[in-house]
Formats: sequence, C-alpha cells, structure tokens
Amino acid sequence: MEPARTPRPWQHLRLMPTTFVLSVVVVLALAFAPPTREALRVPKLSEAEAMALVANSDVPVVLTFSVPGCHFCHAALKMLIEVAGERPALRYAEVDLSEAEGLRERLGITGVPTQLLFSSGRVVHRTAGFNDAAALDRALTGVR
Repeated sequence: MEPARTPRPWQHLRLMPTTFVLSVVVVLALAFAPPTREALRVPKLSEAEAMALVANSDVPVVLTFSVPGCHFCHAALKMLIEVAGERPALRYAEVDLSEAEGLRERLGITGVPTQLLFSSGRVVHRTAGFNDAAALDRALTGVR
C-alpha cells in the first residue's frame, strides 16, 4: 500500500500559470501607469471658474484651452499632466473653449491647443499650438 501524498502549497500554480502571469502584469501596469488628471489636480473648468482661479490664486496658474475631438488638444493635456507631475507647486486646469466663448475673445485665443501661464492675474506666457513638454517646462522655469 502506497502512502497518501499531501498536496504542496504551490501545486495550484501549476494549473494556472497564465492567470498568475496576467495578475503580475496588471499589478505592474497599475503601479507604473502615468498619473491621471484627477491625481494631479488638473480639473476641467468653466469660464467663470477659470477666471476665479486666475484672480484668486496666490501661485502661478497654467490654463490649457482645448475643444472636444481635437487630437492635438488631447496630446497637449497629456503633456500638461506630465509637466504638472514635475512642478506640483503651480496650479493647472483645462478649459473647453466650445463652452467659454467669452474667454476666447477676452484672452485673444485664436487656435487650440493654447496654454496660458498666469502670474498675479496677468498672462506672462502664451503657447499656441502643440509643443513638447520641454518647451512648456522652459517657459515655467523661474516663474513665481
């Protein structure tokens, strides 16, 4: 008569190697995923909210202006999130120009995406069109 075998704790892994590998991949993907807009506090603001933020902020504010369906605007927002992660002392926000026609005229925005840097309630830097993160980062250097 043969003695009964006791199961080893790792034997169940032999049956599900694919599940284990996929679990590891998902955990790593979540751990190294880029930060989201919410995590970096890049809210989408209305016209009134954006002007209130600029007027009442004691730190410089970067507003990016975009419209829905604009691929360059989406890329500019990703770039803004990247820069926001490196410079958390500034405030960042996105404004949908299709809902903020008054800002388009008041600030002289002629195209999207456009990033405006405000300090003490005034525009101190303007970037029109899509630029890389390094260009925005250079513009933010030395801003107080």
